[in-house]
Amino acid sequence: MGWSESGNAGLIWGDLTTFKQGSGMSTSVLYKDLGVRDYVHQSIRLQAGGVLIRMQHDGSHLVCPQCGGTNIIRRGTVPRSWSAPPIGTRPVTLLADVPRVECRDCRIQPVLPVPFADPRHSYTRGLERLVLSLRKSMTIQDVAGHLQVSQ
Repeated sequence: MGWSESGNAGLIWGDLTTFKQGSGMSTSVLYKDLGVRDYVHQSIRLQAGGVLIRMQHDGSHLVCPQCGGTNIIRRGTVPRSWSAPPIGTRPVTLLADVPRVECRDCRIQPVLPVPFADPRHSYTRGLERLVLSLRKSMTIQDVAGHLQVSQ
């Protein structure tokens, strides 16, 4: 699942269908349907196995997660991916470079937590809620099969 950036051309995904920002995919889909906050849509890639949505941090809410200070500077990014609720019957994977910051007040250099997933989880809270809801009427094996995720 490689990608590369090429100037203003956006993401290059080979011969797969790609939609870039401004081509119809609204950031409000991320907010309303997938529960994503503080990130904006960059591109979407449709493939046989599902949907890949590339996002970037919108620059808001840059505060130290330890002390709450705003005297911070950016120190690069860390690539992350999360499973999200499906769009129709297609599984969704979110991709983003999460900002790493340095707090000038408490001197730590954390990766900012994302507001739509718990730390160290590879799935969003929205997917977690969906699984718990389906679990009420299906076995966990049926839920995994329906959502096309491993158990």
